[in-house]
Amino acid sequence: MKKQNNVITLIIFCAITIVCCVYALKWHAVYKEDVMNRAIITSHIQEIKESELENYTTDNPYAVIYFGVPSDENCRAFEKKLQRFLDKKDLRELFVYLNVSDIADGNFKETFDNTYNTKDLREKNKFLYEVPAVAIYDHTTMVDFVSGKNLTIEKVEKLLNKHKLGEK
Repeated sequence: MKKQNNVITLIIFCAITIVCCVYALKWHAVYKEDVMNRAIITSHIQEIKESELENYTTDNPYAVIYFGVPSDENCRAFEKKLQRFLDKKDLRELFVYLNVSDIADGNFKETFDNTYNTKDLREKNKFLYEVPAVAIYDHTTMVDFVSGKNLTIEKVEKLLNKHKLGEK
């Protein structure tokens, strides 16, 4: 009888252990997915929604918008470098983040460019096709941007210097 009780106790203990392990694995998968859907940069700069962009650019004479997609590896790598740059140059207040992952139709390039770029820049053969991207707005009009899968901090710094932004 005592041996049978020990076997039953062992079976119950193993079942509880298996249930706990499965729960922990599922929780970890959900946590990992949540991390991948949250931009790294949002802990450093303000995030705005697409519906707030016009109001934000109207209220701020010169606005610097960082466009990104949280799940994009190029954006995640760039955001880590951008964080260090913003801290080093004390520019956290100058930048805001806009998540463009909601552009879900099959043609991201065209939709992204048509939504955020200007006719003047397109006429100069500057197309906003890729993220990450950093754009400068003069009130509600985009005046310049840099973008691309291999966007570097040097390009961003050059853009800011060109428009005399971030100088102390």
